Amino acid sequence: MKFNFGTGIFVFLVIFICTLIFVVLKSATIDHSLVADDYYNEDIHYQEKYDKISRSNGAEMVRIDQSGDQLVIQFSDNTTPNGVISFYRPSDKSLDFSKNIALDDKLQMVFAKNEIAKGKWRIKVDWTEKEKTYYKEFEFFN
Repeated sequence: MKFNFGTGIFVFLVIFICTLIFVVLKSATIDHSLVADDYYNEDIHYQEKYDKISRSNGAEMVRIDQSGDQLVIQFSDNTTPNGVISFYRPSDKSLDFSKNIALDDKLQMVFAKNEIAKGKWRIKVDWTEKEKTYYKEFEFFN
């Protein structure tokens, strides 16, 4: 068989159409849900969130420790935080959950890693202390 200009165009079109069909079918299986249902409201209040982040960056008021089979969220000494710890899963919105801050006598909250689904998590700590609000995010791989 002789390979000429017409054959090249035909082969190109067949490969192009197959690729196009593959992309359309693959994109139909991907979840296109929004990251946040109230994204417009979050945009309006972004300056408030930025101020919280700025206040919490000055000192190490909260940190996480992933040692062993536990995830420990540790607050600094002399703190009495009141707020929420949110576990955000970027790949699956149905796994997201939140807990109110309830510290033990060591000023920490402990979560068992086996109770948290495997994968990448973003931990959002939003708390109030002495009339000031703070916000800090951490990456967590389980």
